[in-house]
Amino acid sequence: KVHRGSCVDQAKDIKVISEKAAEKNQPEEILDPQIMPSLKEWPKLDTVEQGNELLKGYQELTKAHGLAYSPQILTCKAYKESTFDPEAKNPASSALGLSQATKSSCKDLFVRGDWFTPKIAGFERIKSGAVYYTKMGNSIIAQMEVGLAILH
Repeated sequence: KVHRGSCVDQAKDIKVISEKAAEKNQPEEILDPQIMPSLKEWPKLDTVEQGNELLKGYQELTKAHGLAYSPQILTCKAYKESTFDPEAKNPASSALGLSQATKSSCKDLFVRGDWFTPKIAGFERIKSGAVYYTKMGNSIIAQMEVGLAILH
């Protein structure tokens, strides 16, 4: 729902919701990467099944990060970026995966401050964007998380 007719106002509202979630001081939730199908299983799903899996994954990610983004819109964005292909690579840049995240975007996540903390088991201790970028190619949920973080 767009408040006061502006995306800027909606972004401010999302930040307030995120800050309120952080104030609750709940224990950190780490997601099991197994909540998503593996890269080997992914091509066996049709587009509708892939979209439904991404929708569920984005619901878990937004909850874990305390963000109020629409999982439906995030799923649509993944379709627009990669047509749900976690192995998509842009030959003209370093963009890869569902969110077409670039190496420089991943690096930037870790140098902008400590606001981004990975919430996926196996990724939660990573402190380098280059390491996250290299490792995310093997994990659908990690590709989704970095896309969410870049959007945020």
